[in-house]
Amino acid sequence: MMHGRKKAGSRENNIKERKIMKLIAAVFMGAVFIYGVFFAEKAGPMVLSFLFAAFCWCLCSAVRGSRFIRAALYLCIIMYLILLFELTLFNYYYRSEMTSIFSVPKEERMRFIRQYVNLKPFYMIKLFWTGYKNGSVSLKMMLRNIFGNVAAFMPFGFLIGALRPEMRRKRFLVSLVLLVTSIETLQLVMMAGTFDIDDFLLNIPPAYVTFHIMKTRTGRSLADKLLYGETAGNTKDGR
Repeated sequence: MMHGRKKAGSRENNIKERKIMKLIAAVFMGAVFIYGVFFAEKAGPMVLSFLFAAFCWCLCSAVRGSRFIRAALYLCIIMYLILLFELTLFNYYYRSEMTSIFSVPKEERMRFIRQYVNLKPFYMIKLFWTGYKNGSVSLKMMLRNIFGNVAAFMPFGFLIGALRPEMRRKRFLVSLVLLVTSIETLQLVMMAGTFDIDDFLLNIPPAYVTFHIMKTRTGRSLADKLLYGETAGNTKDGR
């Protein structure tokens, strides 16, 4: 009798945890959709990413425990990286044509470096905040540049944490730093944006914290229940 009560209580707790994770996922996808419609320069890719995430959510709910879930999540990573590179390297706000910092005259190259390269920590963050307070920068622009950078790499931490829970934190941190550095360097070389030390400060810590949460027992258990319908340590592959 007591065993039956414990089993029923455990089942109720599992249902509550899964409802919480579904609510978090729904809020996240809703936030992505709102950002795409109201804040993104190009809403199309953001809306498509929302629809794709909703499709993967339905897929995960329909076929828990199958290999299709991992395939869908890997596809999510690929689409996420494509979207990330599209938004950072092909942003018409900076350049409308493909070019290189090595192919322009020296004067233009130096002017670009002085204007779009920042190596002073928190300089651009203070600049946007000060501009917003004195009215020279809109709320939309400030949110896109500050909070957009905070959230930009958090999906990377979540997806890698869900698919590769055995990955060490140091290895993930190195991979994350290399990814951010690659994007920042390409932005500089292609003259497609800014090389800003503040981007490193805004991109890396939130993504690392997200991955760290996925490494905890609670995060691993909730992710497994959400993605595979099983508890931590009891997934099909034993992770």
